[in-house]
Amino acid sequence: MSAKATNASKYINMIVVFICMFGFGLLPPIEPITDLGMKVVGIFLGLLYGWTFCGLIWPSLLGMLVLALSGAMSMNSVLSGGMGNSTTLMIFFLLVFAAVVESAGVSKYIAMWFVTRKSFWGKPWMFTFVFLLGAFVLSAATTTVAAIIICWGIFGMIAKSVGYNYGDAWPALIVLGIVYSCTLGLCLFPFKSVPLALLGVYAQLSGNAIPFAKYIAFTLPICLLSLILFTLLGKFVFRPNVDLLKNVNENTFGESAKLTLTKRQKAVLGFLAAMIILLVIPSVLPTELFLAKIFNCIGTTGTIILIVLVMMLVHVEGKPLLNFKEAVDSGMQWDVVILTAVVMPFAEVITSDATGIKIFLQELLIPIFSGKPEIFFCIVVAFLAIACTNFFNNGVTGIIFITITYGFVTQLAIPSEIIALLIVFSVHLALLTPAASPMAALLHGNKEWISTKQIYKYGFISILITGVLLIAVGLPWANILF
Repeated sequence: MSAKATNASKYINMIVVFICMFGFGLLPPIEPITDLGMKVVGIFLGLLYGWTFCGLIWPSLLGMLVLALSGAMSMNSVLSGGMGNSTTLMIFFLLVFAAVVESAGVSKYIAMWFVTRKSFWGKPWMFTFVFLLGAFVLSAATTTVAAIIICWGIFGMIAKSVGYNYGDAWPALIVLGIVYSCTLGLCLFPFKSVPLALLGVYAQLSGNAIPFAKYIAFTLPICLLSLILFTLLGKFVFRPNVDLLKNVNENTFGESAKLTLTKRQKAVLGFLAAMIILLVIPSVLPTELFLAKIFNCIGTTGTIILIVLVMMLVHVEGKPLLNFKEAVDSGMQWDVVILTAVVMPFAEVITSDATGIKIFLQELLIPIFSGKPEIFFCIVVAFLAIACTNFFNNGVTGIIFITITYGFVTQLAIPSEIIALLIVFSVHLALLTPAASPMAALLHGNKEWISTKQIYKYGFISILITGVLLIAVGLPWANILF
């Protein structure tokens, strides 16, 4: 496409966003949606279109301004409910922490630790599973995109060493499997950016936060079962030739097999473990305990701020463990922060009684699902979310589904926490098209080891079976937890 055509497309998309946000509210209201509700729907459509075709930042900033102009809330309320929201601030400080973990260079150590376990050498499918498990753990502990790139580098070293070439089935399967595993790692902990934003929307709508311990109790077994299922699909359904993997040995890794950690890396890993523990224990300890009282008082955001503060005060090898300015400069994903900042106040407005939107959704959708078994609604929501997230940004897809379903799910006697968990997990199964997620874009850009045909072949079947697993195992398990 020429530069002139690209610019024309850009301005057309900008005009569509402005028309939606400023023009839709001029249309006659659709009962029971009110005049204010029409303005809010217009802002929602403008945000959705802008996020899809223009990016995340400027449509979000425009949405904040138009939300205040609509009369739904004051500008101060928009800013305090968005930039001042605890979820937004927690994402900010978590990104600061993640930047330090990444810069410390512990990521490659974690990945190499898994693939250099000698007990799995000579056992192709056990080696494959452990490799994918390592990618999963690395993504959960660090940055997902970085985890994919690091694991691809290690994979390339192994594949070339044992004699694999482009077009071979196992390399294509493992390249996709690494992205699949890393996306599962992205949803394992509730304090990763996308799950945290989605759970923040749910908390804003419901007034109740899902306990971190229960969230992990749901996602961990489903993620591990998904990894096992993917490996079994490889062995018994896709059936690539893995004979060359029997040649994996010390020579495959060379000097990379010698794993050592510096003092700084050990300290960063220690703080990473401490962060996970401190974020989880308040939801499992008795509330009367002194430690539980402290962390319940400062909340999850305060806990992250405390960890960042201590890391700034601790010096290793003559330098602070965390340089705040450097961490912000290198690791801040402003698009995620700004997106969350507009979503938080908007989620409150769109479901308020003053807009009539919630009643409209109830009247529209309850007749469709009323009288149907719970599993029917869950299947529809989960597979629709999976389908949509493979064509749209996964965070945006999750926000839309949680916002829409909460408007009427309570009328169906289905615990809203369960639907939120299904949606959060479903929107992470995003790797079929380049538009699905940054991870999917990376996958489609890897022309060295995998073809587009192989992405669709392995990816579609893997996502479909994982969706079935989510309903067959995840839904009953969520019912036990909640």
